Amino acid sequence: MTRLRRDFLERGFAHGTHFALAPPRTHVRGRLGFHQAKASGSSLEYKDFRDYQPGDDLRHIDWSAYARTDRLTIKRFHEEVNPFLDLILDNSRSMDLPDSPKGGAAAGLAAFFVAAAINAGFSFRTWLASEEVVPLDHGEAPPSAWRGELFGDTRSPDRGLLAPHRFRPRGIRIFVSDLMWRADPTPILNNLCRGASSVLIVQVLARQDVTPLQGGKVRLVDAETGSVRELMLNAASLDRYQQAFARHGQLWRDAAMRHGAVLAQSIAEDLVVDWRLPDILFHQSLVMC
Repeated sequence: MTRLRRDFLERGFAHGTHFALAPPRTHVRGRLGFHQAKASGSSLEYKDFRDYQPGDDLRHIDWSAYARTDRLTIKRFHEEVNPFLDLILDNSRSMDLPDSPKGGAAAGLAAFFVAAAINAGFSFRTWLASEEVVPLDHGEAPPSAWRGELFGDTRSPDRGLLAPHRFRPRGIRIFVSDLMWRADPTPILNNLCRGASSVLIVQVLARQDVTPLQGGKVRLVDAETGSVRELMLNAASLDRYQQAFARHGQLWRDAAMRHGAVLAQSIAEDLVVDWRLPDILFHQSLVMC
């Protein structure tokens, strides 16, 4: 790993030490007990009641309440979840565009979340996603111990994210990626959200991803395959790109909303200035220490 990459890891980790991951929307069993949260599940401790619905477990009916009110009610239980973070990092080459801090921002952001997990008392594991999702070498340790090169794979991570995963059940999952591939996000989110207590997706983009070159003859090099195309970009072609980019982003936002995942976007050139994250992360996933 290059000195520059390690510098971004150190900077991201340092900023992350001021924050902690918010407890999931469920009942989290930590090393020192339980964190209170909002969603319901199947622990031994109940939080309140709701009306019975067909298909509910009859063992959870409050018969004493039925005797008093002649209404069937169900005890709602807190769900127990693991205080564990699975941090998944898109390892494709498009994450490290030349002449852009995109790769450094993504690496630093991963380190930021590790620091926040440590502050919250969560264990964690860092994964690299490409054609397969594999553990990062020393990815259960702070970023200073991470080994290997980041963002070197020539395949997008969609195939790996569709395969059966080894993520911790009932833990928090955070996926850091540019989301710049054509696959339908719905089956990917189906798999990513399956068994998780909460899922956060942070889209890291270079400014040139959002606002490409302003026309003229250009030489485009595919960041992952190395293939080269020479094109004449005019106002119409740039407009088509912007429309396609907007549609792609809306597909991901809609899919995330359907699955209850949080999706945030960050521009690398802005992020590395002060490591200020999108406000939605503080509403949903982070608290200040």
